[in-house]
Amino acid sequence: MQFRLRTLLIAVTLVTLPLGYVAWERQQCRRGQQAMEMLNQKSEYLPAVTRFGTSAYNRPKWLKSILGDDEFRRVNNAVLGGNSFSDSDVRALALLPNLDYVVIESPNVTDEGVTHLRGLKKVERFHVIGNRSLSGKSWAVLGEWQHLHVLWLDGSHFGGDGILQLPALANLKELSVNNTNLTDAGLERISWLPNLESLDLSHTQVSDAGLVHLKRLANLKDLTLENTKITNAGVKELRKALPNAVISHWKS
Repeated sequence: MQFRLRTLLIAVTLVTLPLGYVAWERQQCRRGQQAMEMLNQKSEYLPAVTRFGTSAYNRPKWLKSILGDDEFRRVNNAVLGGNSFSDSDVRALALLPNLDYVVIESPNVTDEGVTHLRGLKKVERFHVIGNRSLSGKSWAVLGEWQHLHVLWLDGSHFGGDGILQLPALANLKELSVNNTNLTDAGLERISWLPNLESLDLSHTQVSDAGLVHLKRLANLKDLTLENTKITNAGVKELRKALPNAVISHWKS
């Protein structure tokens, strides 16, 4: 009797496990598809989420009829541009697990929205353009993106110490803080990015006093200093410390 009961339990498990997976997968596909459709409908111009390049696998039609369409897993590019996007839309991005390029160009996205991106593990390039609603409290999310190598924060303001909350991004290669409220105090935080190769500080409040921090960036190759408080004398000294870096400095 005990043997029969054990056999029955095994048989039930073998039947219910596949059915459970099918139900779960269909739900994932449905939620992902709904997120894509919602974001693309709100975009004012081009689609908000797209796929660049070719995918290694495309689920055949017969399998889609069983498990659902997993197109959401092949989407890798997201651009939320315009006033129509807010924190709830950023939350929808979290349903697209393979995003590697994310652009937020909406003034309505706040720290709460950015924290929803924590689950994305493949982001390589992250741009926040023209946003003055972020304080920097959500930057901890960036520290969990092990593949992040390009970060643009152009035209954005983060409060007095927002940039100071930037985590030490070991793999970051390129940082642009063009036209932000960055000051010399922020340069000290930037000096914690050991593998930085390209840095744009144009149209910020940095001065000669902060250049001492940049001398730590031994891997720096390109530095742009358009319209800052930095003087020619300061650039001359910096070039001595970073002989391998191309430093572009001018005022218009």
